[in-house]
Amino acid sequence: MQAVSRAGLNEDDVSIMAKSGCASVGFGVESGSPRMLRFINKSADLKTMEESFWLLVKHNILPKIYLISELPTETIEDFEKTQALLKRLDNPPYQYVSYLPYPGTEMFNYCVKKGLTPPKSLKEWAEFISVPNCGIRWSKVPKKMIAKAKKRLIRYYFWRRLAFAMRHRLFSYYTPVSFSLLEVLRVFKFWWRYYVTRPINTS
Repeated sequence: MQAVSRAGLNEDDVSIMAKSGCASVGFGVESGSPRMLRFINKSADLKTMEESFWLLVKHNILPKIYLISELPTETIEDFEKTQALLKRLDNPPYQYVSYLPYPGTEMFNYCVKKGLTPPKSLKEWAEFISVPNCGIRWSKVPKKMIAKAKKRLIRYYFWRRLAFAMRHRLFSYYTPVSFSLLEVLRVFKFWWRYYVTRPINTS
């Protein structure tokens, strides 16, 4: 069983999740920069999120990190702090999502003040969510630097998860716990499905 959770899990939370059969948990870290977390009003701080991460590993649950790229005002220093966070977490499975302003949020209002024209029809909304960054460069990080990081993510997407699971002995779900045919087939089916659904760089 896989789940998505908030950051800020405690020992009791994670223990119950493990006993229920949870094998993987994804949670939004968004950025490794404390300044960016304050800017987007993230309720959890980096220390809390890192503690949650290692609690999951301790209880044999594979964590997955969700990050947001190209956030407004993001600088090279902010971007490098996110890369440093991934290193501190021993290069875990992670995923980048390009920033998209959501109506009704403070960030959306900020973007409107900075030049974003809100859509006025369903057709415009469809176009709005299909254009990277809504056609506006919010981040101060060079495009080449972001593209390089995303290319690295795609290239090692499958192997990163496998390597992390092996390094931290997360055997409950991701590796066979016996040599029975059914157990080996179960694990093979999981990894094959994960492999064929990996992102592909078509550029």
